[in-house]
Amino acid sequence: MLSRMQAGTLHCPSCGAAVSDDSSQCQYCHSLLQSVACPSCFGLMFVGSKFCPHCGAAAAAVASGGNVAHICPRCPNSHLQIRVVGDVQLEECAHCAGLWVATEAFNKICADRQVQEAAIAMPLPPPVQLDPHVRYLKCPQCSSLMNRFNFSNRSGVVMDKCAKHGLWLERDDLRRVIEFIRAGGLTIAREHEIQELKEEVRQLEAERFGHRPDDDSRL
Repeated sequence: MLSRMQAGTLHCPSCGAAVSDDSSQCQYCHSLLQSVACPSCFGLMFVGSKFCPHCGAAAAAVASGGNVAHICPRCPNSHLQIRVVGDVQLEECAHCAGLWVATEAFNKICADRQVQEAAIAMPLPPPVQLDPHVRYLKCPQCSSLMNRFNFSNRSGVVMDKCAKHGLWLERDDLRRVIEFIRAGGLTIAREHEIQELKEEVRQLEAERFGHRPDDDSRL
């Protein structure tokens, strides 16, 4: 069973012609093509295929491309599209490739190695020019301003979070988060937090025992 497929040939789900698995359009019938990872073997397949060409699994769980009601917080004229990775549903902007991820789904990605493999295999469109200025984005679900934060405080991946609904990740940030996790970043961050807490406790104890009220009475 393959975890990731090398660049090869797939069949267009519209006309059946053989095309490269990294093609965005069929050269024969001109249908738009979008490749996703099979939820069973993680091999690449085109959206619209009924079965995975590698393992034969039904492709119903790889539904992708349908518009949803949410608007991209980065691109006000772009609706988010459903993208299912493994058994986790995300919402993606076809223009900027940003991802809207529900909190529960994000936690599953952080904990599930198979879903991480599928997420890493997601193809990315070419980068587009975005406003370089830092600004707070609105939650796609409730329109409240989201809070910006550095994932795990030490990853360097700055994300936007709505406390009630989920997280917004910019293009390629999900891959960076997964690489941080796989490199042991979460464990290292927890160890740093423990050491910082211990240092705070030592400082409080030093202040408590280093300055006593009866010392003031002797002045």
